[in-house]
Amino acid sequence: MAWLVVLSGLLTLITAVGMSLYGGGMKPRPGSQFQNPIVEFELALSAQEVFDVLLDPGSAEGKTLRAQMDRVNYADYVFMLCYSAFNACMFLFLGALNRARSRPFFASNRFMNLGLALAIVMLLGDAIENVQLLKLTNYQTLQEIPGSLLNLLIVFTRIKWVALFGSAILLGMAYAAYLGRSAGVVVTFLYCIGGAMGLVSMAVPMARPLAEVGTSLMAIGWIVTLVHAAIGAWRK
Repeated sequence: MAWLVVLSGLLTLITAVGMSLYGGGMKPRPGSQFQNPIVEFELALSAQEVFDVLLDPGSAEGKTLRAQMDRVNYADYVFMLCYSAFNACMFLFLGALNRARSRPFFASNRFMNLGLALAIVMLLGDAIENVQLLKLTNYQTLQEIPGSLLNLLIVFTRIKWVALFGSAILLGMAYAAYLGRSAGVVVTFLYCIGGAMGLVSMAVPMARPLAEVGTSLMAIGWIVTLVHAAIGAWRK
């Protein structure tokens, strides 16, 4: 199981870097609270916010940004497969570790099945979200954007993120059970605080930029788990 975590984790890391390079490196929008235009685009709540992120469709900057967004979102189909598989493998990995220490809930099939279900939910949510994002870059005026399209974006973006952040909290709790309160405090903090901040960002519109902080903490947690699994696989 450790080797599956290593493989899926490395693929997730490689595709994340590749997606960023393929997108061409987008800069934060002046005056925006977001550092990543992609996250700001995903979390848009209105047609006006969509156009604020994408800039004037008739300008050179707007055309370039739309092309970058499309490239990233097409590449994201590979990335979402990798990170969803990585999350599923991490649940199985931590379930096996907790089973060795007789931790009832986190060693149970129920915990691992929950992780697998969340991995499927985040994958489906991201896939449907991407369809809406790729459609939105084609509109030239605010009035053209259908309300139904925005509603689908809002719903499935949040389904994806809630599955991701909820998984992070569960992984942090599983680490706390496995390592104990002292040894597991750092990785538990990364997962649980990152996940909690992310969930708040989904529930409170004004707190949406917190999603970036939560994602960063969660990503560090992923790297810690990748290293942990790699050490375990190497020792075996």
